[in-house]
Amino acid sequence: MQEPFMKQKTHSLNDIPQVKLVILRRILGITVLSLFVFFILLILIFRSFASMDGLANAINYSGSERMRTILLGYLGSSYVSALSEENTQIAAELHKQLSQEYTTYTKILEGLKRGDKELGLLETTNPETLQLIQGWETKWSIFSQGLKDIMDNKISLSKKMQCLDTIQVAKAIALKNTVHKVVLSYTEESNKALKQAKKLILAILGALVFMGVIMIIIIRASLTPIIKLLLVMHALENRDLTVRSSLKGNTEISKLSHALDAMAEEFDTLLGEIKKTSRNVDNTNNDLSAAVEESVSAVRQMVASIDSVNKSLEKEKVVIQKNVTIVEEQREGTKTIVNLIEEQTGAIEHSSASVEEMSVSIGEVTKSTEKAKTLGTELSSTANSGWEKVKAVIKAMEDISTAAERIQESVSGIRKIASTTNLLSMNASIEAAHAGDAGRGFAVVAEEINKLAESSAEEANLIKHQMEETMAYINSGTDLSNEVGDAFKNILSNIQDTVEIIITIANAMAEQSTASKEVKYTMNDLVELTRKIKETTDKEDISSKDLMKAIRELENLSLEILNASNEQKIGGNELLVALDMLQEVSVRNKESILILDKNVQKFTVST
Repeated sequence: MQEPFMKQKTHSLNDIPQVKLVILRRILGITVLSLFVFFILLILIFRSFASMDGLANAINYSGSERMRTILLGYLGSSYVSALSEENTQIAAELHKQLSQEYTTYTKILEGLKRGDKELGLLETTNPETLQLIQGWETKWSIFSQGLKDIMDNKISLSKKMQCLDTIQVAKAIALKNTVHKVVLSYTEESNKALKQAKKLILAILGALVFMGVIMIIIIRASLTPIIKLLLVMHALENRDLTVRSSLKGNTEISKLSHALDAMAEEFDTLLGEIKKTSRNVDNTNNDLSAAVEESVSAVRQMVASIDSVNKSLEKEKVVIQKNVTIVEEQREGTKTIVNLIEEQTGAIEHSSASVEEMSVSIGEVTKSTEKAKTLGTELSSTANSGWEKVKAVIKAMEDISTAAERIQESVSGIRKIASTTNLLSMNASIEAAHAGDAGRGFAVVAEEINKLAESSAEEANLIKHQMEETMAYINSGTDLSNEVGDAFKNILSNIQDTVEIIITIANAMAEQSTASKEVKYTMNDLVELTRKIKETTDKEDISSKDLMKAIRELENLSLEILNASNEQKIGGNELLVALDMLQEVSVRNKESILILDKNVQKFTVST
């Protein structure tokens, strides 16, 4: 790319003031010369018209003097007639009018000869006119003397009557004719002045036309480069960068033209580069928008997967809580069984002691038949109660077995959830791999979720094995409970037999002794079985505690996974917000590029 024209050219736009100064000097010189010539011509015209105006006033006033000559003769005669008729009022008015006309006449005559600014009269310089004015003054002196005598109040009426001969009509007409000659002289002089003025005006007009042509030629020669520069500037104003002045020479205007051409060329190149850059930026922005849209789609899918995992974890949490409740109920049932077994053990031990006592005091049975009958009745009642408790134990063992089966089903559900979580983490890892560098964080989170799912599966398998062992113990306990039930049936039957023997002891002492021994042996077996059941229930309680501990650990692990998943979801939503902001920035960049391109399109460039 070329360097800016300011650095390439010696003359730049900084020369505009010097060019303006040169142009102004030329125009000022031409204007001053034209004004000087025009001022001289105006002076000549003014003097010519002033002379013509003075001549016109002279003609006007001299013409009025002709009529005033006749008027003065008439007023003088009328005044003398009024005096002779003794008409004082008319005489006074005529005297006043005569005096005014006389004064005016004298003033005009003096003004025609020597000039009068008030009357607008110039001093007469024409010899012929001056000679005629002198003849006019000679005749006027005689005529005016008669008027003075008539206006003089000291002169008598008879004397005034004699003065009428001086102002008679013939003399007034002769004086008027003399004045007329003066008027004709002024008229002729005015005509000559008018002709001279016409010639002067024509000369002035010719000079003005000549000067105008010269000024047009000079100004045109000076303004032609300026017009070309103005065309270039107008084109620049209209954003057309293809127009050049192409002036030659080494004048200031030519230097300015070179600077403007260089500036237009530089702007033309610069705007062409801006157009190319704008297109490249637009293409890059489009690629960025497409990449952002793909990222937004991938992140949305990832957030949806996280939502699915969260829902599964919520369900798993509910299942675990149910399992906790079931295990708690199982433990309570086990405690109840233990209490019942302890009561049963006490009853059996009591029965065993009674049998021992019966066996020891077999010899006294006969003597204590009634007492033995009572004891037999109590033993029968106790046996019936023991039988009911044994049935309750059997029922409790069956309930424990059912609860254990439900726990196994729950463990199977946990294993399925762990498997689903593992699958979801694999999908999240795949989506994170698709996202590239932006999905590395999610890949790590997905791997952690996978590990947690595997750990959950292992814990579920462990719980399964423990439950299988628990089920074995429960089944064994159930079998033992059934055996205890059978034994209790036998005990009940034996006790009934014993009661019958006690009742019929007198008839079957030998059989009673044998039966008592069998009862003793049976009671020993029953005690042993009861101890085994107690041991089994104790083991079951321990297993329940271990199961409860494992379920609690699974619950805590599930909560940790849920919290991690929620944090992952928050991160995904924040990433979505960032991507949305990036999309908005991309849209604004697109709008800015369109505005820039629109503004650049306003310029006309060569490329």
